[in-house]
Amino acid sequence: MSGGALTQQAREMYKQEDIKKGTLRTLDNFKQKRYIVFDIETTGLYPTNSRITCICAKSISGNDYQGSHTNEQGLIKDFLNWVESENCELLISANGKSFDSNFILVRAYLNNLLSSYGIDFAKLEHFDIINDITDKMISLNNLARVYNLNLKSGSGVNAIKLWEEMKLNELMNYCMNDVILTENVYLKYMEIKNGK
Repeated sequence: MSGGALTQQAREMYKQEDIKKGTLRTLDNFKQKRYIVFDIETTGLYPTNSRITCICAKSISGNDYQGSHTNEQGLIKDFLNWVESENCELLISANGKSFDSNFILVRAYLNNLLSSYGIDFAKLEHFDIINDITDKMISLNNLARVYNLNLKSGSGVNAIKLWEEMKLNELMNYCMNDVILTENVYLKYMEIKNGK
C-alpha cells in the first residue's frame, strides 16, 4: 500500500469529527500539567539483555535533555536527575507505558540507581500517544499522517546501527526528532479535542 493510500485510509479511520464526538480517549485530566516528552533508544527489545543507548526529552518549559554515551549508568542517572529538576507532573511518550518507562526502570534497577532518587518515575502520571489517543493499533508515523505532521526520520533498527558505529550525535538527533514528533502529535490532539 502506498503512503498516499495509507494517509487517506488513516484519515478516514480517524476523522476529526470522531475525535470531537469522544470516540477517542479524552485528555481532560491532562490539561495544564507540567509535562516531559521523552524517548529512548536501545540495543534490543529486552531490558535484561539489552541496554539504553540514548535518552532524549523535552519539557513544557522548553528545556531539553539529550544523552548518549557508553556509560549506561551515567546516562540513566543524568536523565533521572534532569526529570527531577524539571518537577514534572506528566510523562508523555509514543509507546512508553509498554516499552520506554519499563526499560528505564529495569535498567535503573540493574544499575543500582532506583533508591537514589526523590522522584518515583514509575508513579508519575503517563500519557502514551499510541495507546491513549485511541484503542486502535496505530504507529506514531500513522498518527502523524492523520494530523498532517512531519514523519519520523528513521527507525529503531537504524538507531541500533548508529550506536554500533558510535555515531552518537546522529543517534541523539534521531531520538530528539521522535520526541518532537511525539509532542506535536500530543499538542495537535489536545488542540482538536479542545475545539481550537
